[in-house]
Amino acid sequence: MKAIKYLLIGAMLMGVSTVSKAQDGTAADIALVKNLLASKPADLSKQLNTFYKKNKKNVPNLLAFGRECLNAEVFDEANKFAEYALAADKKSAAAFILLGDIAAVKEEDGGKAASNYEQAIYFDPENIDAYRKYANVYRKVDLNGAIAKLEELHSKKPEVAVDGMIGHLYYQSLKYSSAKDAYNKLKLPDYSRRDFVEHSYSLFKCKEYEDALRIIDAGLNKNPLNGTLTRLGLFCATELGKGSVARNYADVLFNKVSRDSITISGKDYLYYGRAFTVDSMFQQAVKQYQAGLDMNSDNKEDRQLMLKNISDAYKGMGNYPEAIKAYENYLAELENADVNDFAGTGQLWMQYARTFSEGSAEQKDANKKADEVFAQLIEKYPSQASLEYGYFQRARLNSLIDDDKQSQGLAKPHYEKLIELITTREPDTSKLTATDKRRLFSAYRFLMATYVNSKQVDVALPYAIKAREVAAPENYDAINEIVKKLGGQ
Repeated sequence: MKAIKYLLIGAMLMGVSTVSKAQDGTAADIALVKNLLASKPADLSKQLNTFYKKNKKNVPNLLAFGRECLNAEVFDEANKFAEYALAADKKSAAAFILLGDIAAVKEEDGGKAASNYEQAIYFDPENIDAYRKYANVYRKVDLNGAIAKLEELHSKKPEVAVDGMIGHLYYQSLKYSSAKDAYNKLKLPDYSRRDFVEHSYSLFKCKEYEDALRIIDAGLNKNPLNGTLTRLGLFCATELGKGSVARNYADVLFNKVSRDSITISGKDYLYYGRAFTVDSMFQQAVKQYQAGLDMNSDNKEDRQLMLKNISDAYKGMGNYPEAIKAYENYLAELENADVNDFAGTGQLWMQYARTFSEGSAEQKDANKKADEVFAQLIEKYPSQASLEYGYFQRARLNSLIDDDKQSQGLAKPHYEKLIELITTREPDTSKLTATDKRRLFSAYRFLMATYVNSKQVDVALPYAIKAREVAAPENYDAINEIVKKLGGQ
């Protein structure tokens, strides 16, 4: 909470001119008040009162004292000096702004703060700070009302670039699309450092990466080592698949931007790794992902993505043992792995199997590992869809593990179970999905072939007929010929 207050105080001090433009001879008194507040004497109120007596009619000084009190979080005294200023000048817009700032920080009361800013506007209809601060505190109460107040300012002072202010309100409210639209109306010469960051981030969130890079580069032309803009450049260029461009941003972010201005995060390493991956530079990608993991970040999502990306990178290199190992680590990090997550290990073992010679012992061993995964999947995820998927994969794998003539019948029980699951769920063939039909066709065709090989034609024929019923157009003629050869119509 204290950190939030300091941020609010800092924001409020921006644009306030009463202190810097105080009357001649006041700088010494302001410095004394600042030192007095830092020393925190027991009779602080009494000592501050001497400065009031000396400056009863000096409104700029009274407001400067009040701001020093606000900055030191001595709120009651800050409020006193604001009231003293109003006693000296009941139309002081700056005094009402100070009261609004105190309410916003001390009481976190947006309504009370807005009321004081409204008073400031009443007495000084062209006071930009009053409009801006009103909008900033009122946006939580009524965002549209806050924006209307800024548009009111623009109607009175057309030269004021309110589009950036409006964009900032939307940005603070996490309405990135609206923020982007508001900032799009702002002319580049009118951008502040904050505008460059908030506009480009809003574009990034809206996935308008090319436009984001345009704003990022314009901002970096003014401030080449802005860490936030450089980071966004890395993110956007990576999303666009511009690997070399992304790596240039990463080089600046990691090696040139001051660590005092930005802290490298796991997400930075994640994107740096991806910047290599898009150009198939997998070894370098793994190095960055691993560096991100070595940070021991508390961000679980980033850690999970890095482990998944390490697996993908090793797969890209054709190093399936390391890909599988990384994927298993990824699964271990997931608190609620779904069936697709779990199936990923089996898919990797299947892909690994394809790298070996057809029918080799190594290929069979890899397929057996995949089959073990899908057997676990069936136990772990007993939903209808998961069971059908699991048994289909087990059937295919066991067909590969068995010999050419399927003499062991390894796939048969899995295909039979698959048929039972699908046809029980949906007996009407006309209502089956394309996936259902494709799986049933594989099952029926396999069982047909199994019984043909064992010379049980009378058993094979019904399966051939059922295969024909669910065959895709490109398979129909071939299976129809088989039906006829088996004695069917």
